Amino acid sequence: MENKDDIKKIKVLSKYFVYIAIFIFLILVSILLSWYKNSNNIKSEYVYLEDRENYIIKNVSGNFLDYYYGNEKTMIVFSASWCKYCVEEQNDLNNFIVNNPETKVIIVSHDDSYESLENYLKTNNFNWFVIFDKEKTIRQHIDPNVNGIPCEYLLDKSGKIIGFSKGAKTEEEFVQFYNNEIDIY
Repeated sequence: MENKDDIKKIKVLSKYFVYIAIFIFLILVSILLSWYKNSNNIKSEYVYLEDRENYIIKNVSGNFLDYYYGNEKTMIVFSASWCKYCVEEQNDLNNFIVNNPETKVIIVSHDDSYESLENYLKTNNFNWFVIFDKEKTIRQHIDPNVNGIPCEYLLDKSGKIIGFSKGAKTEEEFVQFYNNEIDIY
C-alpha cells in the first residue's frame, strides 16, 4: 500500500517538475527572444571620424556602411521631429528622396524617443532609412565641433566628407547639395 502511495506522489511530483521545467524554459526563451529582437532592432551603425585631417568616416567594422552604400556619394541628414526647421524641410527632403531614387540618403534622428520618431514617420508617410541616435553619438563622432540641425554631410564612397550644409533646404537645394553645387564646409 505504501508503495502505491509513493508511486502516486512520485508521478505527481514528476508532473509538476515537467510543468516547472517547461515554464522556466518558456521564460528563458522569451527573455532570449526579447534580447535578440532588441539587439537586432537597433538601427544605428555607429561611425567615427577615423582621420580628422582628411575627414574619413568609418563604421565599427572598419568600412563605411558598404553593405548598404557602395555608390559614389551618400548624404547624411541630421534631423528631429521636434526641430521647427527640420519639420519645415521634411516634405522637400521626402520629395528629393522620392524623385531621386538613385541617391543614397541616411537620416539620423535626434528625436527624444524611438516611439516619437516612428509616429512622426508613420503620420507623414515617410519611408526613410533612419538611424535613431538620441544621444547624438554619430554626430559627435563625425564632426564634434558643429552643432545645430538640420544639417547635411555629403560623403564619398570611402566615407570622406566632401560637403557640409546647415539649415532648412528646398528640394532644389537638396539636389544642388547632393550634386556638390552648394557647400559651406
